[in-house]
Amino acid sequence: AGTVLAQKLFRVGLLLLYNFDQPNARAAFQAALESDATCAMCAWGVAHSYGPFLNRPTKSAEDLSMGLAAARNASRLLADRRSAHSLKEGALIDAMAVRYPGDPQDGAGADDQRAAYRRYAARLRELRLGGGATLRKDPDLLVFDAEAMMVLMCDDSGYHFYTSRGDELPPVE
Repeated sequence: AGTVLAQKLFRVGLLLLYNFDQPNARAAFQAALESDATCAMCAWGVAHSYGPFLNRPTKSAEDLSMGLAAARNASRLLADRRSAHSLKEGALIDAMAVRYPGDPQDGAGADDQRAAYRRYAARLRELRLGGGATLRKDPDLLVFDAEAMMVLMCDDSGYHFYTSRGDELPPVE
């Protein structure tokens, strides 16, 4: 972010994303983008805030359209000034570019959304693992990689991270 205010708002938005508070994260990212219209990561944050998360893995056509528009904006802003962005920022924005179905208003159902989420999870992992030691061990990329995989284990009926066996805890490795 090019302004101190945009940087602060971006950090607030990121913390809110980590707390699964997408609406308030979106507000922070949008305010950051208003403070710095060239902030590709602020647009990435807006895009991320419209996407699936553990508590809501299936999104409305409106959310998908808004997320796709924000992802495209982030990609455009990145392309305009790629050399001004870190490898990590490029990886996050490049992965976000495939997170949404191509035409959400064309009745993108849960299957279309899940196909897009699988592409996103695969692309994020590919970029993280292919980005050298710095990206491979980056805490934020590790979190977003794990989140992407966990969203694939959720549907509107709940989480499916393990099979319940009564009162036993899931195996911990």
